[in-house]
Amino acid sequence: MFKKIYSVAVLFAVATLLAACEKNYEYIGAYNTDLQTKANVKFINLNVGSLRNTLTLNNVLVSRTVISYLGTYPQLSSYAVVDPGNVAVLIKDTLITTTQPSINLTLPTTANSFYTVFTYDTLNNTKAKLVSDNFTVPADTAIMLRFANFFFTTVPVANIDVYSWRAGTNIATNIPLNEVTTFTSHLYRTDTLYFRLTGVTSGELIKYFYSGLTSKRAYTVATRGRYQNTTGTAARGVSLFTNY
Repeated sequence: MFKKIYSVAVLFAVATLLAACEKNYEYIGAYNTDLQTKANVKFINLNVGSLRNTLTLNNVLVSRTVISYLGTYPQLSSYAVVDPGNVAVLIKDTLITTTQPSINLTLPTTANSFYTVFTYDTLNNTKAKLVSDNFTVPADTAIMLRFANFFFTTVPVANIDVYSWRAGTNIATNIPLNEVTTFTSHLYRTDTLYFRLTGVTSGELIKYFYSGLTSKRAYTVATRGRYQNTTGTAARGVSLFTNY
């Protein structure tokens, strides 16, 4: 009888603990539920070599899991919700002995607005860039694209153009390092993009194919990795992120 009562007590204690953990889990992972009165923040990690980043907004840890290189928060096509005003942003590595510097910055926000925080460069020299995400939803079946140039390089390199195979023309030109374009309408939900040095009309740094994107949705297409590397985990490449 004692063993039976003891087992029930243990199960009850475990269930209580799990319930408590679940409540806390939901609390720190706030998602966008009120677009009209809140500001909305997204984090994209393009910092080469980073493995264990967490995101804190206004002293509240919002990331449920660590955010590694090419990771985002939120992971889905949504934004974290914050009260509008000056938002304190903290991005840091969870490893005590890390060589990655923490990022502390203030993001000025307004209600019913959207923002992205990019981290870039490399582990020992982490940098951040804040941009406003201004959407103009197409009236037709087009998508919205913007381009971010976050190649890492220690020597000067030329800006880049983006050529669309379907459109037969450049759809973005002269994008400097560490800069982000505005969103523009693009008709093709399946396409091949050629990333070229500005002014070059043949050949490419990278050829990137995408397909099955959704009409009226917004996407960020970012160059990343070490510019001079063509192989390995830090090789230059292109990634596509869904904004909403």
